[in-house]
Amino acid sequence: SAKNANLRTIERMGINPDTVPIKRIKGQGQDALTAIKDGVESCKEIPQIVFVEGVDMLQEDPSKMSLVVPFISELHELASHYHIALIVSLGSPKMTSKDFYTIRRDQLFGSVAWGRMMETIIILGYDENDDTSDKRCAAVMNHNGPAEKLNLIFEHGVLVEDTTPPEPDEITDWMEEQEKWFTAQDAAKATGEPLSTCKVRIKLLLGKLDVQNVEGKSHQKKYLLHAAALEWDKAQAQTLKGGN
Repeated sequence: SAKNANLRTIERMGINPDTVPIKRIKGQGQDALTAIKDGVESCKEIPQIVFVEGVDMLQEDPSKMSLVVPFISELHELASHYHIALIVSLGSPKMTSKDFYTIRRDQLFGSVAWGRMMETIIILGYDENDDTSDKRCAAVMNHNGPAEKLNLIFEHGVLVEDTTPPEPDEITDWMEEQEKWFTAQDAAKATGEPLSTCKVRIKLLLGKLDVQNVEGKSHQKKYLLHAAALEWDKAQAQTLKGGN
């Protein structure tokens, strides 16, 4: 049953179900909101953290903004009134690694309101599209700060940060050595590796790369490490100054 499955999950995570209150939510919409409020108020002490699983399934239509906006607003009011950290989970469309590394708040399942009205969003994806791997990638999108990427791994049923150093590869080494802008095609030609592999390596390095459109080819991108890109801009500025 769903209840037993939930108990197995929290026990695997090392959580004692006798010390952490667990409430089953029935109904949708306003009925679900009332159940969440009653669950919080029925605890012996108001909890500091409340986790609501599958909040999109608590909506009659999670894609309908006129339903989602007031629902989220009431959740905000509940969290503010009781001074609690409210964490919810909801679904997201199936994504390839390309989708994951270009993720935006409005790519969550259902109405764009889910992403627009949440303070912080964390999206989990499989490592390099391998759904059998024990590794995960987490995109952390802060409302008032830069996005972050975390590499995670399951240990004893719990996700922890993966501190294993990445295996060296010729493509990444080549990209990190470049002092001029390059494309995925340039990387494939220089390393002799398949273009598809080079594109995957570029996606894994996106957090360190500056990205621009290739002149005259808006569909094609060129890349350069942040530090090298800054030096390139300085050199270009000096060239223009000297030309004047």
